[in-house]
Parts: sequence; structure tokens; C-alpha cells
Amino acid sequence: MSYQAYTLKWFELTRLNTYKGVDPDVSRGAQLMDAGFINFLPGTHVEVNISMGYKEDELYCVAPLQLGPLPPVTYDFWLIGKDCCEASRAGFHCGSAKHLHATGMVAKRVLDDSELDYYKLAVRQAEAAYGILAAHPLFFEQAQMEEVPEALVAKAQQALRQYFLGYLLFQFVLVILAIFFYFAPSERR
Repeated sequence: MSYQAYTLKWFELTRLNTYKGVDPDVSRGAQLMDAGFINFLPGTHVEVNISMGYKEDELYCVAPLQLGPLPPVTYDFWLIGKDCCEASRAGFHCGSAKHLHATGMVAKRVLDDSELDYYKLAVRQAEAAYGILAAHPLFFEQAQMEEVPEALVAKAQQALRQYFLGYLLFQFVLVILAIFFYFAPSERR
């Protein structure tokens, strides 16, 4: 249970590449299929005016990422969230969607197959409602710099060192106790 919920997702994300300086207007989703984390160019923003939500038990929200003022040929990079938009019209307020990201937006790829179909349906609705094209949509959540694989690996290494030292300390205490009981003076004389 915990392997599939936590460890497998971590391995999937860290196996994928990290891209920096990606322009969402020029880059295509098919080019970055192996992306786990993307650091988009500074000024990248969420296009909240063409966001959409698909309702199925929960409201699955999508909004495309854009850099310049002109619409790209295809909207392939989508920020997602749950229950943070309007169902069938523009109005996306997931995370810091309305803020310009001066240092570039860091986004983590969503790989949960159980929910991707709902986000794809929301993108199809956005295509139909706004007359846009999403040739190969990729779905992302906003991330912090600490979540980028290099930082995750450093945290994992630190945790491994702590567990290893704790294990060695535990073994040392066991050996001392074993020696104490084995060589204890016997009262059988």
C-alpha cells in the first residue's frame, strides 16, 4: 500500500527528466513526454480566461500555461487542480494561478492514471468552448523548488544516513547488552 502510494510515485518522477527554461508557447508536449519537472521561463502565467472544469464526483480543473500575449498554435501545458474553478466557464483559482512568476514557474508532472482521463475531458471541453487546440496535453501541478529531483535526492540521502546511524546505534546497544549478560558473574559456585 505505502509503496504504491509514495515510493512508486517518487521513482516515476525521478526517472523522468527535469527541464529548465521551457517556453510553453513554443515547446510542444510531444517533445517533453519524458518531463517530470519543468521550470518554465520567467513571465509564464496561467491563462485563466480559457480554463475549464469537468464535473465527475469532484470538479477537475484545467488551465493552459502561456508566456506571451499572443495565443500559441497549441496549448500543450496545462495546470490542474480540484474544486478550484468554475464548471463550464473561465475561472481558475488553483494555487497561485493569478500571479506572474518572475523567476519562472516550477511544475511537477501529474502521473496518476486514475484521474488523467477526467483532466483530458476538461481539456476537450476547453477546446470545444474556446476554439483552441491541445495537440498533446501534459498535466502539471505547481511545485516548489524543494520538490525538484535534485532536492529530493538530497533529502533521501540525509534520511538514509540518519536511519543508518540509528541502526548502528541500536546494534551497538544490543552487542553491549549481549556482552554484559554473557560475561556477567555467575552465582553458581
